[in-house]
Amino acid sequence: MSNQDTCRSCGADIWWAITAKKKRMPVDPPGTHPEPNVPVWRDTLTGILYATPEPRPGMTVVPTTSHFATCPNAARHRRRRA
Repeated sequence: MSNQDTCRSCGADIWWAITAKKKRMPVDPPGTHPEPNVPVWRDTLTGILYATPEPRPGMTVVPTTSHFATCPNAARHRRRRA
């Protein structure tokens, strides 16, 4: 799985990170915004990004911003909570 993609609704470059609940979360690439709000961890062996509270051994921090916070069309992609 590639970490890089394009947002379907706004066309911005995004990266995919895996959350603690094993869901995919879109984040903006590092350096896109001056104040990152999500610490993402890159597994140095596989290159997979994880959006988890704590890193595992062999991971490096990648400061990013949640794309839900920056996408002008984020409401289209939100799911209703049951």
